[in-house]
Amino acid sequence: MIIEGTLNTDPVICTEHFLNLIENLSPGDDALWHSCTSRIFDYGFDGGPEDNPIHIEINAAHLARMAKLGIDFRITVYPYRAAEPEDD
Repeated sequence: MIIEGTLNTDPVICTEHFLNLIENLSPGDDALWHSCTSRIFDYGFDGGPEDNPIHIEINAAHLARMAKLGIDFRITVYPYRAAEPEDD
């Protein structure tokens, strides 16, 4: 994800960025947002047998903002898969 011209993989910064965007939608776009049947922030992480533990902290203020906007919170951990050999 690119935020302010730079690639960012920090879930907390991405959360803040998207909350700010959604909270500042124009009235027409806000109506469209609220008409959605699914509003989910899905935090995805790669799993692995030798990786360090992954943890993030979404603070209560962010969770409250998400709840006010009707956003569900999901965490997806993708299973480890050994790299497939490249085709020649």
